[in-house]
Amino acid sequence: MKIEYIPSGVGSVAKVVIFSFITERRKLNRLVDRALLFTPVHESTIGFFFRVTTLYGKPSHVLRAYKIICKEANQ
Repeated sequence: MKIEYIPSGVGSVAKVVIFSFITERRKLNRLVDRALLFTPVHESTIGFFFRVTTLYGKPSHVLRAYKIICKEANQ
């Protein structure tokens, strides 16, 4: 599982991109649910075997979601 924070360059929307494999779906769902529960961000997921999940929104909210995801992923 790979987690990247992409800051907003010109616009006002930052992103967190999570790359994962189908076998990590429980962990991915737990991470995304935790971030969506505590921060007002939006989520988009594509792919089946190789899933790419994107959380996007206001940079301060996305940075907080990124910290929550990193903390939860290490448990």
